[in-house]
Amino acid sequence: MKKRGLKRVLAAVFCIMMVFALAACGNGGANTPAEEAPAAADTGSQDAAAPAGSSGAYTIGYLNFGPDWILNEYMAEAKEVALWANPDNEWLEADGGYMADQMTTKIQELLASGAEALCYDAHFETMLTDTVDKCKQADAALLIAHIPTFPERYDEIRAYDKFVGYFGSDLYQAGYQLGQRAAADGGKIAIIASGAKGTIDMNGKIDGFTAGFEDGGGTIAQLITSTLPPEVEGLVSGALANHPDCDTIYGTTGAHTTSSLSAAEKAGLKDKINFYSSDLGPELIQMVIDGDVKAGDAGSTVEWALGMTLLINFLDGHPIVDDSGRQPIIDWMKPLLVDQGNAADVKATWFDKHPVTEGLAKHFLWAYNPDISYTDYTDFADSYSVDWYTNLQKQYS
Repeated sequence: MKKRGLKRVLAAVFCIMMVFALAACGNGGANTPAEEAPAAADTGSQDAAAPAGSSGAYTIGYLNFGPDWILNEYMAEAKEVALWANPDNEWLEADGGYMADQMTTKIQELLASGAEALCYDAHFETMLTDTVDKCKQADAALLIAHIPTFPERYDEIRAYDKFVGYFGSDLYQAGYQLGQRAAADGGKIAIIASGAKGTIDMNGKIDGFTAGFEDGGGTIAQLITSTLPPEVEGLVSGALANHPDCDTIYGTTGAHTTSSLSAAEKAGLKDKINFYSSDLGPELIQMVIDGDVKAGDAGSTVEWALGMTLLINFLDGHPIVDDSGRQPIIDWMKPLLVDQGNAADVKATWFDKHPVTEGLAKHFLWAYNPDISYTDYTDFADSYSVDWYTNLQKQYS
């Protein structure tokens, strides 16, 4: 029997026992008015809001965009928070394989399997309306994290009353800060290796790096795009043949950067090029420490952990809303800028151990911290940096 059904049976038994108890008491005591109970929150998922210190149990579906290290890490951190909230939460996951058609099928499968909530990266704008419609049909909550929907679609998605909100980074600024850094390091001619332009994450990183690099006096010689990492090395090899004076390569993902490094090494140009990468993983953070990669960004995986707390709070009957009472869209957190000077510290906090502690996760869960508010989320996004977050993690270790 599901927990909610068991709760109803126990409640009914309790009521019957109370009737007999009151009948036995008769008029032996003074008649006192019953204390009026507070109204329960309407969650659409359980009978009443969870009391502080207890979160409900739910079936949560997660669509992973593809089997990349950082994408797997987003999912792992979201799952960890869900299980910290309640070990009885049921976790369903599906691999989208980087392809819109496969993602659409997997969303349907997750919802058909009983997911009460869907966790979704909004990579493809064309999928948004259909995804919302599928959640409506299944009466499922919808959380978007890491990849925001396109800003012009915010009103549309907020119209769905079970849209939970969004927590993520400013991907334009992620690219811009690396473009600025590359130009400051003396870069003049750059190649960008990226996933396909047209998804909001790639758009932001490509446009941001281009602007930052050009603002510093550099020129983008060529943009190559592929959603399939095995193709990237060959494309970069061709770009280097076309632009032998290239001194800078930016990979919008870790997979694009490692493929670019391989292409440059085979061309005998690795030592003449500075490499910059978004979405540093364990291999690339070590390359930054060793000096093989000049700089990159990291730390974005905490977005899904924070997003998961938004979802759990919603399901527990305590949705976080912004100052206007609408679902929060927090899209301005900036990933950490990592270079050889701080890479060892970033590795120790974000890679060598779980970057979100159980105590920190529960600080953002209403069931364990009834004072949690929208301001806590905005303060996190505003303040996120290596030193600030390291101290915060220690505070809630």
